[in-house]
Amino acid sequence: MGTDGTALIDAIYDEAAGDTTLMAAVAQTGDLAKGFYYDEAPDEAAMPYIVFKTTEKILNHDFVDYYVSGTVMFNVYDSNTSITNIASIKDKLTAVFDRAVLTYSGKTAVGCLRTNDGDPERTKDGWVSTLIYEVSYS
Repeated sequence: MGTDGTALIDAIYDEAAGDTTLMAAVAQTGDLAKGFYYDEAPDEAAMPYIVFKTTEKILNHDFVDYYVSGTVMFNVYDSNTSITNIASIKDKLTAVFDRAVLTYSGKTAVGCLRTNDGDPERTKDGWVSTLIYEVSYS
């Protein structure tokens, strides 16, 4: 990754990968590189795992400088029958991203501000919990 269009995605991956506790909680068969996905999990992914999506928009406030505002939505999925495991993964995720300062594209995000903290919800396959963060940089 690393192009302008994926800079925020790269920064999120880097921030998550830097926390071995979070990555171990969603590792797939001991592979720390799996279990944390952008946009959608592959069909063969085993729960638990995290999927995140981003939106970015460039806002020009003086026709010279600009700032970018974005939203990051994390969905945590778990097939465990107990709510305890997904709650633990959600706690690890918030420990990493609450007030995190992401660096990307030579810019530093003002920070990650959690704007939604969804309680785990039961699905036919297990549990899902959604967290939403606002990020911006100039």
